[in-house]
Amino acid sequence: MKNRSVFIIKPDAYKSTDRIIFDLEKRYDVTIVKEFECTPDITAKLYPSDVLQQYFRGICDYMLESPCILGQVRGKNALNDLFQYAGIKSHPRVCEPGTIRNTYGVGEERTKCGIIIVKNAIHRPKSIFELLHDELIFALGPKI
Repeated sequence: MKNRSVFIIKPDAYKSTDRIIFDLEKRYDVTIVKEFECTPDITAKLYPSDVLQQYFRGICDYMLESPCILGQVRGKNALNDLFQYAGIKSHPRVCEPGTIRNTYGVGEERTKCGIIIVKNAIHRPKSIFELLHDELIFALGPKI
């Protein structure tokens, strides 16, 4: 199970999808790449600990700005490696140079509802628990 992981290219990096997939393909076997429209329900399931926070409306605005890309990577220790390669921190400017978040993330920006959030290019699970959680959301969720 640790040899796979999932990712979501978020709206701030949607225009860079081809370059991000190219970068990922240098390290992993990339499969199941699908475009989808995020919804507030999917956003709530992806970020359950943020649902009751004042800034959650901003996260929803962000995730609905443009389509997102869902993909899966396979490779040796893919779960932990993708976590590192995507960027450990949330803010792209404090992620290591060369990570996906540092390279493609926008950083702090105001959403259309006026809330400032961190736009960081990619969602990736941190643990096997989050991987299974994210896979379940998309297996049981809307058709994409």
